[in-house]
Amino acid sequence: MTHWAAAMLLASSLAQAGPVAEIVDGDLRVELHADAGPCQHGALWAVLYKGLYQVSGCWRLSGSEVFIAWLDGTAGTASASAFSKPKPKL
Repeated sequence: MTHWAAAMLLASSLAQAGPVAEIVDGDLRVELHADAGPCQHGALWAVLYKGLYQVSGCWRLSGSEVFIAWLDGTAGTASASAFSKPKPKL
């Protein structure tokens, strides 16, 4: 997926409820949401799940990179192309 296509996937999904994009790798899942949740100044809510561990964060898309500041004090970036459309929950 090109950076432009990944950015468009994220941007076009912002009108939906629930996660708009995710990365899943084993028991690790990062969800990007379209609502602000606890975030301010235009950032949107993110959630990381790893086993029983869960932490919220705030994300922004800048070009082809997703920047996430986690509320546990850590931060990270990921390529927008690493995210995919979430699979429906059963």
